[in-house]
Amino acid sequence: MKDEILIRYISKRCTATEEKEILEWLKEKENRQRLFELEQIWGLKAEMRFSDKGRMDEAYRQLGGRLGLGKQAEKKETPVRRFTVREWWKYAAILVAVCLFATNLFYITKEEPAAYNTVVVPKGQRVSLLLSDGTTVWLNAESRFSYPAKFSEKYRTVKLEGEGYFEVAHNPKCPFTVELPMLNIRVLGTKFNAKAYLDEPSWITLKEGSVEVSTLDNKSKERMLPNDQVYYTVSDGLVLIRSSAQANVDSWTTGDLRFDNKTLKEMAKVIERRYDVKIRIMDSSLVEEYFTCHFRKDLTIDQAMELLKETRRVDYRIEKKTVYLYKK
Repeated sequence: MKDEILIRYISKRCTATEEKEILEWLKEKENRQRLFELEQIWGLKAEMRFSDKGRMDEAYRQLGGRLGLGKQAEKKETPVRRFTVREWWKYAAILVAVCLFATNLFYITKEEPAAYNTVVVPKGQRVSLLLSDGTTVWLNAESRFSYPAKFSEKYRTVKLEGEGYFEVAHNPKCPFTVELPMLNIRVLGTKFNAKAYLDEPSWITLKEGSVEVSTLDNKSKERMLPNDQVYYTVSDGLVLIRSSAQANVDSWTTGDLRFDNKTLKEMAKVIERRYDVKIRIMDSSLVEEYFTCHFRKDLTIDQAMELLKETRRVDYRIEKKTVYLYKK
């Protein structure tokens, strides 16, 4: 994927066609890592102290040496009193190059910490965080979450890929925004669940308060009230479902798994993340069958499958870390 297309995606200026290409490209984990690193460095541009021109020139010289730019990188410039557009682009180019080739060279000293911290949750795990503003976040398995060590006085922005449950500290003067791969959520203080895995539809469920959900291009918006749900796919767009949420939307934060009239296909993805296993549904007629069941947090994968077997519709076999499901 070309860097300029990725930068347009990060800055929310890409076309619909480019967005679809990027989403397909992001199915590979190494590609998601590359985009994430580019986002992190590109996002630092707001933190750059352009008034410290000597510091930036030193960064340019060191980067030139690292990238083999030779004497061109060592060329001294005539001092100027103000920062020109041409210089801005020179330093912006440095920023992108640093991301792609030498992220550790952006800061010559340790005066400024990284703009965002990142938490990556592996399969079979859950994590809870207390953010600097008092907001609490629970992260589900296979989630990536980025947040600043300290929020600014005007904005509170975090990024999520995966599933998270948020209890946002109320602050009417400082909106809280969650950036998902395909959506943005804007709140002042509320409780909601956001599920946004790249290979699945995005689901937002509001428990308390009010939130606004919008697409990245801001062309489609929905204002949610308690118990509302919103889901998003590229084909369907943003869809609001009034008063449909179930009370157990946050049950996964305690380790419990509750399935209320869910297809076996939907359940399989959740179970895979919870137990760090691979599930193979061997009979295609089972894929769209609906189930309602509750797996307590202390159940092993064998015990969970025994409960599923009690429905008298499914049998199973476990080999190492793969679970095979058969029609009974």
